[in-house]
Amino acid sequence: MRSVAGVTTRTFWFVLFVATFSSCKAAPVPAMSDPAAFGAVRDALAEFCAAYEARDIDRVMQRYSESIKPTVFGLGHGDRSVGRDEIRAQVARDWETTQSAALRIGWNDVVVVGNYAAILGECTFVTTAADAEQRLAGRFSMSLVRESDRWRIAHLHASVP
Repeated sequence: MRSVAGVTTRTFWFVLFVATFSSCKAAPVPAMSDPAAFGAVRDALAEFCAAYEARDIDRVMQRYSESIKPTVFGLGHGDRSVGRDEIRAQVARDWETTQSAALRIGWNDVVVVGNYAAILGECTFVTTAADAEQRLAGRFSMSLVRESDRWRIAHLHASVP
């Protein structure tokens, strides 16, 4: 079982599960992190979006965890990338089929528990291919881990209803 800062992968997912459901509006939730952490997590998301739109693959890959094998579930059926090499290849394929691509973040909620965070949100995927712009309303969830005082993506799931 993999471990990051003494926490197993199983514990990581359990903490995110509990933190996500404890953030429901049904019951008061005790403060779990300093407010600066929430801003830092949102900043990490904004940097990921900026790097993706700029088509800067090195910057995009800097956003992914180096200690937990990151995963991405994308928009297409079977669109699953496991590990940094597969994610890099998927990003390159995404860019080969579009002239431009951007992720515009709308409503979102952040949960932070220690060195782990989750973002759940709504977004718009904006792409241009064959000189035609397409906008798709979607949703995303992202799990992050703090590595060397920087938030990095452990898992990203994007979907279009």
